Amino acid sequence: MLKGAERLSKEKSKALGELLASYPELAEAWSLKEAFRAWYRLPDRKSAERELLLWEKRAMREGPPEFKALSSMLTNWREEILNYFDHRLTNGFLEGKNNRIKTITRVAYGYRDVENLRLCILMSNRRSTIDAGPHYHTI
Repeated sequence: MLKGAERLSKEKSKALGELLASYPELAEAWSLKEAFRAWYRLPDRKSAERELLLWEKRAMREGPPEFKALSSMLTNWREEILNYFDHRLTNGFLEGKNNRIKTITRVAYGYRDVENLRLCILMSNRRSTIDAGPHYHTI
């Protein structure tokens, strides 16, 4: 379900087709997801603006409630989202790092040694350029 259609093997694609045939609402959600992925591959901002409006209308008309709930987020962050088509940059890498740090902090709840928490966060980064001490090794 999360993998892009172009990355599915023939067997997985067939199995997905059978599953989606049995669950029309799930089929529409998957189709909207794939349409949104295709939207990110558009060549320029002008076409992205036009296609985003069409995608939103389709999601509001045909999509499950979870997709309809995206409407306010897309309205509130429209400019920032469309900036991607001007610069082809996202903050996904940074969001991933923040999520990892929050998870480590949550798991380490109650620990009193801030230095151990710091080292744990540094070690979760797989780049060898971070100096976390003499026992640091890349994974």
